[in-house]
Amino acid sequence: MSLDEKISHILKIKNTDTCTVTQIEDGWVIDALPLKDDELSILFNKLFLETPSEKKRTSLLTIILKIGSDFIPSLPSLTHIVSTTWFSELKFIQSYLKTIAKISGGFQSYIENLTDYRYLADLGLLFEYVKQYELALSCWSKVVQFKNDFFFGWLHLSRIHFSTGDLNQSLLSVWNGVVNYGYDIPSGVLSGKIDTKYRLDFESHIDVLQKKLKENYMLSFIRGLISHHFYKDNRTAINHFIKCLRLNPNVVEAQYYLIRLFGLVGNRRLQIDTCNRILSNDPTQTKALAQLAKIHESAKDYFLAVKHFEQLLELEPENEEWLIKLASLFKISSLTVGSTSKKSWKRDLAASYLYYKKLMKFHPTNFTQTNEFYSLLLEIKNYPEAKELLLDYLASEGFNKEYMRKLESVYLWMKEPFDAPTVLKEINYRREKDSAYPRILEFLSKVRSNIPVTLPRIAKFVNFPEERMESLLKKLVEDNPDLGEYLTLEQVFIRKENTEVLLHNLTERYSTCYYCGNPFESIE
Repeated sequence: MSLDEKISHILKIKNTDTCTVTQIEDGWVIDALPLKDDELSILFNKLFLETPSEKKRTSLLTIILKIGSDFIPSLPSLTHIVSTTWFSELKFIQSYLKTIAKISGGFQSYIENLTDYRYLADLGLLFEYVKQYELALSCWSKVVQFKNDFFFGWLHLSRIHFSTGDLNQSLLSVWNGVVNYGYDIPSGVLSGKIDTKYRLDFESHIDVLQKKLKENYMLSFIRGLISHHFYKDNRTAINHFIKCLRLNPNVVEAQYYLIRLFGLVGNRRLQIDTCNRILSNDPTQTKALAQLAKIHESAKDYFLAVKHFEQLLELEPENEEWLIKLASLFKISSLTVGSTSKKSWKRDLAASYLYYKKLMKFHPTNFTQTNEFYSLLLEIKNYPEAKELLLDYLASEGFNKEYMRKLESVYLWMKEPFDAPTVLKEINYRREKDSAYPRILEFLSKVRSNIPVTLPRIAKFVNFPEERMESLLKKLVEDNPDLGEYLTLEQVFIRKENTEVLLHNLTERYSTCYYCGNPFESIE
């Protein structure tokens, strides 16, 4: 029997009281029609979706009642059909909900055990339609508990609180949905019928709340978001954010939106004033300080831009962005006079050099930064360091024709002969020297403190050229002065006391691969 024939058989059942429902091993027999469990679910979904007669759909509920709790696994898909197809037929929804209550043993305990937020949302909608707000509240509260970025849940939770007269919870729910968890308003204009409906429902609900809560900073903030992101009406958005701050001056995020919006409408003075207002309350607000620095930079007011980037670097000494900004700004050659500082800009290549040196410690082989630093070294005619920079880059990143040509030019400016095989040998040495550090540390961990150890002895253990070993030891001591000292004239290394922890940490840092022997940071 085909599925359509089975549907026709079910719909011919006139008297559901006399209809027989019997359970068999792998399904059911409904009025002499055998159905497997999976067929039953498919059949009822199709019947509920395509049956136009409410009377026939209601008759199907009696069959569900006769099946009882064994029908519960089929309820989620069936409930979704009811909530999206028959949401306007309140009488039928009431009958459907009563059926669920009877076969589940009561809604409160049933809802408590549900974990599928989509099914809970469909149930919440049905309870909301028939104004059973307490049960709707239970469903929607669990929806946002399981999926707190589900804006539809927060919106309905807010509506239910509003319907029960709890305006504070209604406001808090929509605030959570928009600001803390759910609705990603900054993503821009939405597309699709469902998303558009969310947006319209959301705006409509804000209007309803506004009538009851006329002067509320949360609603003013949300209206600012709507005006800016949905309608690109930046001047109206500015008014909403200003009102928000008038009602609550502590909403810092509203001030950041004003900085952005004042920039979009071309009012740099108010941008700067807003940044300064934030910083007057908290001078450590790096976000405001960064905005202020970038505003002055875009206005070519490099004097003030550098001042603020230096303040940022003091607050965040390892922030590479501020180092990059300072290194590049001090290189800029410009006759522009800043409209705010009224001071002409004087480039400072020595300062730029110092910032590039710090920056290169973070990423010594970054392509862009290496090129920038290289161009600076050429400008200040520091050819020896330019040579070292290029050699280290080639050792780390491999052979590069462009960089080899640059290296040849540097040798020419230094009036040194450029011998390609010798240069490649030097590059290979630099590439291999890092693999020597784990062996050096292994050796040093075995020697006693305050006992001089000769350079030849260390070189022999590490199996590294003696003339090269000295530079490695000097570098190791330079980077880690607490480890010990290297005496150049005597060519001996003396380990300091209580260096076990330092040696362990350095060993972890300079780990080597078991397979190829190459060094790698332990975090890798």
